[in-house]
Amino acid sequence: MCAILDANVAHQLMSTDDRNPGSQFLNRIDEGRMLLVMGGRLSRELNRTPIQEWLKQALLAGNARAYNDEIVDRRTEEIHESGTCSSDDPHIIALAQISRARLLYTNDRNLQSDFRNKSLIDKPRGKVYTTLKYEVFHTSHRQMLNRSDLCAEA
Repeated sequence: MCAILDANVAHQLMSTDDRNPGSQFLNRIDEGRMLLVMGGRLSRELNRTPIQEWLKQALLAGNARAYNDEIVDRRTEEIHESGTCSSDDPHIIALAQISRARLLYTNDRNLQSDFRNKSLIDKPRGKVYTTLKYEVFHTSHRQMLNRSDLCAEA
């Protein structure tokens, strides 16, 4: 499975509490059961968060993949100019389109709406992992992390 991590929840990965959805998300990546993808503006944002050192190690271990920044930034600009996003995160949508990652961890409601928008993310549709409804690891989080259909390598 491939996943995208929004910078607004990156700090949640650093919890050592197994009841925290962020630590469970991180565990799946560290175990090699989920591939974190990044590129463009998102890479720059994540490199300014508390997970920057962990992220370097995930890249070296092959548990994260960086897409070409120029390609992601170019697609971001195209999406921005089209006006199809309701959020201020066309860089996340661009990365999903390029990487074919279909799982997004975010608490940004507007971005969640964009990620679920069939005209932006389709085949398969985007799914959102969030802590807005449940702040502790819940059955819905477990089910989301156990899916195997949320990545179709481009």
